[in-house]
Formats: sequence, C-alpha cells, structure tokens
Amino acid sequence: MNDQLYSGENEESGEMISRSLICIMKGTQFGLSAFDNERQNLINSKVKCFGDSRDSGVSENHSRQSSEPFTNSSEEADRHEDLLIKKEKEIIEVLEIEEEKQKRTYENISEIQASLVDTVDSSKIQSIEEQIREQEEVLRVERELLHLEQEEIKRQRENLILRETITRRDLQNGNKIKSKSPFSPRYKQSF
Repeated sequence: MNDQLYSGENEESGEMISRSLICIMKGTQFGLSAFDNERQNLINSKVKCFGDSRDSGVSENHSRQSSEPFTNSSEEADRHEDLLIKKEKEIIEVLEIEEEKQKRTYENISEIQASLVDTVDSSKIQSIEEQIREQEEVLRVERELLHLEQEEIKRQRENLILRETITRRDLQNGNKIKSKSPFSPRYKQSF
C-alpha cells in the first residue's frame, strides 16, 4: 500500500510541477514577477492539497505527509519572499545612490555652466571695455587734431588779416609815394 501511495504522490507531484510550470510560463507572459509566479505556485499547490484532502480512502498519515511538502514550500516561499524583499531594498538603495550621483553631476554641470557664463561674460565685458578704451583714444587723438587744425586756421586767419592790413597800408603809402615820384603825372602838374 505504501508503494501505491508513493507512486500516487509522485503522480500528484508531477502534475503539480507541470501546473506550476504552466503558471510560471503564463506569469512571465503577462509580465508577472518571479515573486508573483512563486505565489501563484503556492496557491496552486494549496488548491491541489485541499482538493485532495477529501475522503478518498487516504489515511491520516498520508494527509500529514502531503502537508509537510506544503509547509516546506511555504517556508521556502517565505525565504524566497525575504530574499526578494532584501534584493528590492538593495536595488532601491543602488537606485537612490545613482539618483544622488546624477543629481550631484547635474549640480556640478550647472555650476560649471554658470562659471563659464561668468567667464564668457567677463571676457565679453573685458573685450567691450577694451573697445571702448580704443575708441576713447581715437576720439582723444581726433580732438587733438581738430584743436591743432583750429589753431592753424586761426593762425592763417591772423596772417591773412595781417597781410590785408599791410597791403592796405602799402596801398595807402603807395599812393603817396607815387604822387611824389617825378614820373608821376601829379608831380608834373604841381610844377
């Protein structure tokens, strides 16, 4: 009788394994996690165990024996669940660390960009200031040239006025001189 029970258990185990495999395959098809697949296996094994506990001529020893694998699989599921929780925590910690690194990297990039903008702005400001200094120098030189030109024009004007004055005086003196000259018609008339 023990041989028959043992062979019956093997058939049930094989059937349970095949059902579990089908559930696992279905679970992965629908995107379920390994934990969900294991939970589904436990549910299937519970259904199988409860379904077989009807009065089918099986002794109480056999019922206890069939519940022991369930207890073992339940303990395995708990251990598996604990491992999954531990792995999930590790993954979350790693993700948080990576997130923090990424945040620091973005902050560093922002600081570098700000300093580059300041540097670029500073160099632009220096360039503009240099251009302004050059333009001021050009304007200063042009003012000096303009001042020199004005002085030259003033000098030329004064020279022109002086020449006019001399010419007028010479003209006035020249008329007097001509009139005293012996060749002048006035001079002849005076005799």
